[in-house]
Amino acid sequence: MTNQIIGNFNGNIQNDDEERQKIKEDIKNETSKAHKNKHSFDRQNLFLEQIRKIDFFREIAIKTTLTNLVTQIEPKLAPLIIVLPFNNPDIKKLYNNDKRIDLIQTEQTQNYIVDHNGKEDLKLAVAGSQIVMDRIRYLDDVSYLHSTFDFSPVIRLPIQGKSIYT
Repeated sequence: MTNQIIGNFNGNIQNDDEERQKIKEDIKNETSKAHKNKHSFDRQNLFLEQIRKIDFFREIAIKTTLTNLVTQIEPKLAPLIIVLPFNNPDIKKLYNNDKRIDLIQTEQTQNYIVDHNGKEDLKLAVAGSQIVMDRIRYLDDVSYLHSTFDFSPVIRLPIQGKSIYT
């Protein structure tokens, strides 16, 4: 995270293989934990902790006069960018209630897990997941771009659809 704040977007270039392996292992453990607790808010709580750290850097920079506010209306903290992916359930009407649309209308649990329940063909589910991943990657890229303007923290909430109405 510190590398991102200071503009070192490639991370620590001197990462050795042992450190990379540790990072992969941490990601694997977090994913495993998320699958066990699909409806918990563990991942979002991790994001909130990172947001607090980003705000801490900004507060210290202002207190120690490393940076100064240009105007009195300028906010002290960088704005939080919230991304709310949404699948419009009315899209099915556009495609005459085609069942294949359900594959790209997937929703995520509170812990960012997609549960297909094994109801659809595996090849179709993989293709639908790839389309959803591309959409999410686009939203992540746009939010990351906006966050670099003012070192703003970003939180992307899970994809929702018709369940948001209930």
